[in-house]
Amino acid sequence: MKVGERKKGILGLLTMVVFSLLVVFVSHATNGKSASSTKEEKSYQIGQVTYAAHGTNSFAIATVVLQNGEVIQDSVLDEFQYFSSTTEGLTPVPNIQDLEAHTVDDMVLASKIVNSSYYSNQMKDKAGSTKVYTENIKEIVAFTKGKTITELEEFVSIWEVMDSDAISGATLVDKVHYVEAILEAAKQAKLSSNRLTYTDEEVESSVLNMKLAGPHSKCFAMVSVWSNHSKILLSYLDEFAYMDKETSKGVPNSEGMAKSIAETFVLGSKRDNSAAYSAHMQEVAKGTVAIDQNYNAIQTYANGKNISELKTWLEGQTKETVTDAVSGATLVDTQGYLRAIVEVAVF
Repeated sequence: MKVGERKKGILGLLTMVVFSLLVVFVSHATNGKSASSTKEEKSYQIGQVTYAAHGTNSFAIATVVLQNGEVIQDSVLDEFQYFSSTTEGLTPVPNIQDLEAHTVDDMVLASKIVNSSYYSNQMKDKAGSTKVYTENIKEIVAFTKGKTITELEEFVSIWEVMDSDAISGATLVDKVHYVEAILEAAKQAKLSSNRLTYTDEEVESSVLNMKLAGPHSKCFAMVSVWSNHSKILLSYLDEFAYMDKETSKGVPNSEGMAKSIAETFVLGSKRDNSAAYSAHMQEVAKGTVAIDQNYNAIQTYANGKNISELKTWLEGQTKETVTDAVSGATLVDTQGYLRAIVEVAVF
């Protein structure tokens, strides 16, 4: 090989090496996205509503995590209806033994998500439905993710003139009303003063879960937790109990469900009836902190905590030491509420 050819070969080889190094560097720096995007923090809020999404004999609960005050990061839905207590395989809400005294004709309240198989068979027999209830709800939730409040408002406003297949895969006749429930939960989240910031990397594998629990007697809790594999990012608590019909606000469609409830009672959210319920707490148990503020204090304590570490800490505590540790919380079952949050969180 001549000297000139050797120099050209060496230069060519060096060029290829430099180019390869640059490619590796850029690939490593971006990993398919802007390096700064994984470090950029966005704000997140959580909110929940009860809503009349379907018919007159049930009510829905929707929870939404909102990004930067506008975008639906994630949402979750469940719906509740009264069924006969003799229904084979039916799973009622927690603490049903305490709650049965307030219902009539052997009726019990149950989640449609928890009892999806039974409810789906009912829909199939009565309306020829071909898709299970949980899959319908998943399609509706998927449709709302990533959309803004404004976009959902526009969607709802023109629904009547749209193609009925606009929400691909969902077959529920009232699917637009489930979207409305999510929209209202998003608006509620936007009003929340509890706003936390996280990076894209922290929320990349996040999941919003909502499950029933029974940390306190004579009621049942709905516990919502947005978490990644290690951390509780946001949480939300509410409880539902039978309350005096004259002084309390019932859940949506209370009139339609009245035939299943003892005459002088309604099923109500403790958050929605915080003033009346807190006054009752003060009278009966000398409570000094409103029920909604107790829930908020417990949520604040849980948010941002490592799931495993919080679980381990709770296992070594008593009811009293947990209540003392959670600033602003006075509920005797504070430990139970935190345990419920941990159980709903994703590991």
